[in-house]
Amino acid sequence: MKRIQRFVRYLSDCVFRRLEAPSKKYEQTMINNMDNLHRVIRKGDVVLVEGNSEISRMIKLLTQSSWSHAAIYVGDELLRKGNIHGQSLMKQFGGDAHHMLVEAFTGTGVTAAPIRKYQDLNIRVCRPYGTAPQDLNAVICDVIGNLGKQYDHRNIIDLGLMLLPSVLNPFKSRSEIRR
Repeated sequence: MKRIQRFVRYLSDCVFRRLEAPSKKYEQTMINNMDNLHRVIRKGDVVLVEGNSEISRMIKLLTQSSWSHAAIYVGDELLRKGNIHGQSLMKQFGGDAHHMLVEAFTGTGVTAAPIRKYQDLNIRVCRPYGTAPQDLNAVICDVIGNLGKQYDHRNIIDLGLMLLPSVLNPFKSRSEIRR
């Protein structure tokens, strides 16, 4: 059984690596001024990204959205909390380590990356309205606590299966087929 699971995992990783390759057809429609963005973005803001890969195009199509990826802005919290990530982030990203996102990807799981990573993609910043400071702090702590966890491929597979016509999907119940 474990052999089959490893094979399925290997196969899905290969497929997702292929689907995550950048597309040559991507067109950036907005210019991102990173200095202005650094001044106005706040911890807890949600950053929506229009990705430039084939899987991004598929996600946009399936969700009927302009955006294929979302991340939470945590700013310099990874440096301030004095956790194990801070020193390595400063080495890896320099000053950009003060402007970090936490995000999840199929190959790498939940990771931290500087917002500058999306400088050449179309992005939008969404700010939650009326969030109490203690609630915002709890969300940021929870998001940071998920660093290192693996991405759950089943969510994407489930979405694809849900969109299949009932007759072609063996996992839909008979009562759903009759409707």
